[in-house]
Amino acid sequence: MPSLAPPRNAWDARLRKALARIRFGQTTTYAALARSLGTSPRAAGRMLAANRLPVLVPCHRVVGTRAPGGFSAGSLWKAALLAHEARVAGEGHRG
Repeated sequence: MPSLAPPRNAWDARLRKALARIRFGQTTTYAALARSLGTSPRAAGRMLAANRLPVLVPCHRVVGTRAPGGFSAGSLWKAALLAHEARVAGEGHRG
């Protein structure tokens, strides 16, 4: 992860590592992310909401099971980023 803003604490560092494992063009759910961190989906969502680097630390790749979920830059940005990554990944480019 970029060192523009160092992790604030151990949880933030663990969250960033978990997010870094989500490949360009892929998504995971809040529930799956929470399980990997040993926390609840709601707590994972709160941690993601505090992300100060929303594109560099790719929290947009975490979605709800029934809806896309929130994004600090807005739901339209989240949808656009996910669509862009899916298109580029589908074309065989590396992200």
